[in-house]
Amino acid sequence: MVPIPIVRELQGRLEAKQAAFLGGTIHASGAPAIVIPQGQFTIAVGGKRKIIDGCVDFLKEVAQTIICLPEPWMPKAFKIAVIMYSTANNIATAEICSWLTAQGADPKLFLQLLRTTGSQASAARLEEFMKRNNNDGGALSNSYKDIRQALEVAAELQIPMPLLSMANQIQEMGRASGFTRLNSPAAMGKLYELITGTDLSGATMNVDKKLPESRESRVVYLGD
Repeated sequence: MVPIPIVRELQGRLEAKQAAFLGGTIHASGAPAIVIPQGQFTIAVGGKRKIIDGCVDFLKEVAQTIICLPEPWMPKAFKIAVIMYSTANNIATAEICSWLTAQGADPKLFLQLLRTTGSQASAARLEEFMKRNNNDGGALSNSYKDIRQALEVAAELQIPMPLLSMANQIQEMGRASGFTRLNSPAAMGKLYELITGTDLSGATMNVDKKLPESRESRVVYLGD
């Protein structure tokens, strides 16, 4: 994906020439290799409302949901923010499962506890980690690039990001261990098995891939 600073630079240059410019990213959950060809995914697009409106009919032919944002650089920034969340969650969950497993506690019982107590957000994160062998989601190599880009932007803005910096170092460990091509949850699971000596095979679950239901395309405007 094009780095955020380049998106901003392109925006400035094209607007100076009175040219229209939109930025966009694709968001596909579940099984991207299947849902993207079927058009069952979301496109986040950023730019001026009148420019977006002129492209909506085309975008509705391509994607199931079109989320419209006010600036061309925002789709990229928000996509990276999603990766930042998921990266931190994957690492924390792998660490928690290792800690429980080392004590003889079944992480699946912990999942049941979370569901029973109504901790739905935590349960969803743990369940997503446990489904890591389904080979859904992006590879560690892709999330690593996004996290590096997030840190580069933070450096330019002179914003300290200690948590993300540590997460990036853990990703480096995963890359050095040969887990680059695995999806991020699976890579973190393998890495923590390696560094903790625990067997996390009990912290997995087989779930059939659920494709999103087909429906008419919709357009959502945010920030208006």
